[in-house]
Amino acid sequence: MRKNHLIQHYLDKLASFHLYFKRTLEGQEIEDIHQLRVTIKKLRAMYALMELATRGTLKKKECFALFSKLFDEAGKVRDAQVSLSIIERSKARYLVSFAENLRTIQKHANEKLLTSMQAFDFKRLEMLNNKLLQAMKELSVEIVIRESVTYILKEVRNVYVLKDHLPDNRKLHKIRIRLKAVIEILTIMNELDATLRLEELRNNFKSIEKQIGKWHDYIILLASLNYFTNQTRLKSKVGYLTNLIGRIETQQEVRQQAIHQSINKYITQQQLEQIENLL
Repeated sequence: MRKNHLIQHYLDKLASFHLYFKRTLEGQEIEDIHQLRVTIKKLRAMYALMELATRGTLKKKECFALFSKLFDEAGKVRDAQVSLSIIERSKARYLVSFAENLRTIQKHANEKLLTSMQAFDFKRLEMLNNKLLQAMKELSVEIVIRESVTYILKEVRNVYVLKDHLPDNRKLHKIRIRLKAVIEILTIMNELDATLRLEELRNNFKSIEKQIGKWHDYIILLASLNYFTNQTRLKSKVGYLTNLIGRIETQQEVRQQAIHQSINKYITQQQLEQIENLL
């Protein structure tokens, strides 16, 4: 019976993809685009796990490629949406032209997203879906759990190495990507075997990931602000924008310090050993 949990988990994620694809196609709302990308990330984690569990019979690269264009274009829309949502909290007049610029960027990104959605290969998805479901039926729960631990151990070890390179924006973003995948695999493991007691581990990783997520939203905003400030002809606004950039950068330093403390607290050699003991 437990094997059915793995299949059902995948079918649930596939259903979520179809739901948020439809909603995004209809309205491009910020939460729908967010959930579409979240679902794709979770599907990617499953594909990576299944490549391990099937000893390469299922190729994650093939699955990743199917979603790549859609994921990237949705990301560009979301970046503009998130930056705009942050800016709109302020009533400062000097931000009006910047907000208008973000709306223009979002409009163009929306158009590209819709084009990629219209070109999405659902027949290819169905073929990969059938292949994946067949592979799941042939795998034992024990194999899936064992390969899940192997996957998690590898990713957490990578995070353990990456944390020594902080502060570094690219390294921190890589840590977030790896933790998102680990969180999804831990969720699957917990559904397959609740006796493993993985909730605390999952919550610790999720706490770090959320901190990095907020930090990343402001990294995107800073990039947009810097570009706009360098390009704008509204010289009277430059001083205000430069001061805003400085304030956000100071806040970002504080966020990075808090993230680093959380990583050092929850990702330790002792924790790596605890994960190894799951094997």
